[in-house]
Amino acid sequence: MAVPKYPIPASYVETVKALLQPNLPVVFPGPEGLAAASLRESFPLHTAGAEELIAAHHAGRTLESVCGQTGIWHHQLQLNGEVKGFARTTAPEDPGGAQFLSLMDGRLAHELDRTIQAVDHDSRFESNDYTAILVLIPMVAFYFLLLSNGPEEWVVIACSMFGSLGLAPLTVLSAGEFVDRLRRLPERGGVQFQDRP
Repeated sequence: MAVPKYPIPASYVETVKALLQPNLPVVFPGPEGLAAASLRESFPLHTAGAEELIAAHHAGRTLESVCGQTGIWHHQLQLNGEVKGFARTTAPEDPGGAQFLSLMDGRLAHELDRTIQAVDHDSRFESNDYTAILVLIPMVAFYFLLLSNGPEEWVVIACSMFGSLGLAPLTVLSAGEFVDRLRRLPERGGVQFQDRP
């Protein structure tokens, strides 16, 4: 089982709960839902561009080396043991400056939960030597977990519209396989990935 590379600080958990409390009825309506709602996994959200990931791999660098922290935390939310939504908050050094950003239900929460469960049950990642970060490629709204054990990296796709390109949710790829498939992504914003080395 992989563990989050940057676990949520204990001092921030209560701050997050306080930020979410007035907003939870949006996803968990009614007093029973509000009482039963709880936090599950929390990840700092990282971003990277497809071109940056491709270039890093071809330069012999890790994919993680080009994944920048956004200052935003992604929190999975559950009701009666089932993930029903997610929230986003900021996490400055001073927890008193934290802010609520958004609360949503739907596809990303469910697909990320399925991805986390798949990693937890994958024999390749049964040791706690692997750490995980959540990464978004903003240009194509593509989320993945990046699992690292030293220089060894694996990508587990969480949310993607590119299943026909071998990038379907729950697909597990080595860093090299992932970069090869990233080159197949369609042109976005004037950038064509297929011609990259």
